[in-house]
Amino acid sequence: MELNNRFVSVGRPRDIRITNFNAIKEVIKATEVYYKINLLKTKKTDLIRTLKQQTKELTVLFSKLYQFLPEHELLEGKRKKISKTEIKKMKTKARRIKKTVSDSEAEAELEKLTNSLSAIETKLKTL
Repeated sequence: MELNNRFVSVGRPRDIRITNFNAIKEVIKATEVYYKINLLKTKKTDLIRTLKQQTKELTVLFSKLYQFLPEHELLEGKRKKISKTEIKKMKTKARRIKKTVSDSEAEAELEKLTNSLSAIETKLKTL
């Protein structure tokens, strides 16, 4: 049998130790992240289970509630389709109204309203 040289001399053992140490640190960080993600997944599945259970309970409770309520029809307002010309007319009307009322006039009107409200309150207190 021939003897093989099984040991190899390392030129910079300190550098190899540092790189191995950094690799181990990265592996540890990766496992920490994995376990955190796994923990979050389990919490998420538990929350989803409780949510499903609560929605089932709510549906049962609503069905019981609907048994006690009198029968009625759902009243839904019919939606009116607005044409593009009507939209343009509304926009121009809004612009005209906006132009007629300036900011200072609006503030003056607001002050008048607050003064009239305070006057009404004082009259109500005297009654």
